[in-house]
Amino acid sequence: MTDKAGKGNRKEEDMRKQIRKAAAIVAAGMLSLTMAAGVMPNTVSAAELNDAGKKAKKAAADGIVNLDEGSEYHAYLLFQARESWVGRARFFEKNQGVDYEHWDELWTTLNSEDLIPFDGTKVEDATIKGNGHYTVKVTGIDGRATAEVAAQDPAEYGILGFTTDIPYDKGITIDNVKVKIDGMDKGTRKGDEIYYDKDDIKDPGLITVELVNSWHDECQNKMGLLLPRDSVEISFDVSGFNYDNPDAVETPAPTKAAKKTDSKKAGSTNYAAVVGGVVVVIIVIAGVVIAVKKKKK
Repeated sequence: MTDKAGKGNRKEEDMRKQIRKAAAIVAAGMLSLTMAAGVMPNTVSAAELNDAGKKAKKAAADGIVNLDEGSEYHAYLLFQARESWVGRARFFEKNQGVDYEHWDELWTTLNSEDLIPFDGTKVEDATIKGNGHYTVKVTGIDGRATAEVAAQDPAEYGILGFTTDIPYDKGITIDNVKVKIDGMDKGTRKGDEIYYDKDDIKDPGLITVELVNSWHDECQNKMGLLLPRDSVEISFDVSGFNYDNPDAVETPAPTKAAKKTDSKKAGSTNYAAVVGGVVVVIIVIAGVVIAVKKKKK
């Protein structure tokens, strides 16, 4: 073998080593990204279930749903802000769901591998007992869903909706889904407009209703919802049970009463008299007398 051939082989070997090294770096980077993404739940992969999730999944798989009086189901707020990574996971997710120590608060994973609770936030879920109107909400956000990422990409919804332990397509339906941001009405979804999370239908087979899911093309933020300054509220109708919940009634919006005009308060009084076949209308306005004559028909 000539020196020239030997040098060529060494160059090829060095090239192969560099390619292997670059591939290893890329693989490590992808693994890091995967691990980081795993901190914040999304719908790309099935979540490991907690006990509540396993119980609900089994009931759904067995087709067990109680529609009679005395039944009890639940709806849980589902919230996720991208970039600030403030959120609340599905109730059935292990370590992040109902078994999470600070389940009644939002949390963030921004710059952390752990869930950091947002002190001062308060999440209120709904206990569903029969047909009626129910509400889930969170208050006390105090601008923190966006403030910490002011210098980065604008924060926006990743997911907004609610999860339930109700089996999908087993007789219970959701309708009239309304959303309020900071106390202001932002829109309603009805009938076919309502989006049921397709992944949760498959596994664990439960009803999850979403107004936004940035990972699903069918559920982008078409309502143009902005992240809240302080609160988010989602209300909805539940039907399909064999009984109604008398306490789950939607509070009607206040209406403005029509203003009544009091002629006496306005300072005017009308009088009419017939004088010589002529109708004389006397109008007294603020002490001034005005007479109008009309021929009697």
